[in-house]
Amino acid sequence: NFADRITLMGNDIFFDGTLEESTREFDPFEIAPDTLNSFPSQTVWWTWTPTQSTTVIIQMTSASKESRRNDGLTVYTLENIYTGQRIAGMVVDTFWPGEFRNFSFQATGGTEYQIQLAGSDSANFSMRLLATNSPFITQQPQSQTVTTNDSVLFTVVVAGLAPFHYQWQLNGADLVGETAQMLALDNIVTNQAGVYSVTISNSTGVAISSPANLIVTIIDAAPELVAG
Repeated sequence: NFADRITLMGNDIFFDGTLEESTREFDPFEIAPDTLNSFPSQTVWWTWTPTQSTTVIIQMTSASKESRRNDGLTVYTLENIYTGQRIAGMVVDTFWPGEFRNFSFQATGGTEYQIQLAGSDSANFSMRLLATNSPFITQQPQSQTVTTNDSVLFTVVVAGLAPFHYQWQLNGADLVGETAQMLALDNIVTNQAGVYSVTISNSTGVAISSPANLIVTIIDAAPELVAG
């Protein structure tokens, strides 16, 4: 519970939490995001204090069972269970890969943050807290297979200290003028097939995405009937 919260230390922390056999405090300051499908009856708490101001990313890396918005993870600055402020949070929906799995916030050095896992299904979760101002990719570009003349959209989601600068590449070579968060390609031709990636930089560091393969297939034209 809140009074027995677990202390986390460091800037890159992997930690586990189980709602099994846990209980929810009586009349806590605030529960997990109010978009949960069911009212949370179980909570687990952690506390963490950064040594300097930084961007913080919290990821839900695995779950013991499918969670369809029955659980939530929330960060607060709480003086006690009744007084404080909600900073950031998310509902957990393991049905959508890459979605509802991470969130970020700006942390102030020396401030004590409380992290609450709340739910009602006795699930076990593994999580990661990463404190870094350098770019950190939370959602990688995805490989795609299309046919000629189709359109393609590659996207990347990044956390860290804004602003970010993007440069997309094809087979390791920079694509001229492609410096946005998204890469849109229209009327695809076969020579655009290959390995796409993006380099993201800010004032403190650089991150390079995982490769995303674009496979382009050719649809043969349907034979025409010719009158005899």
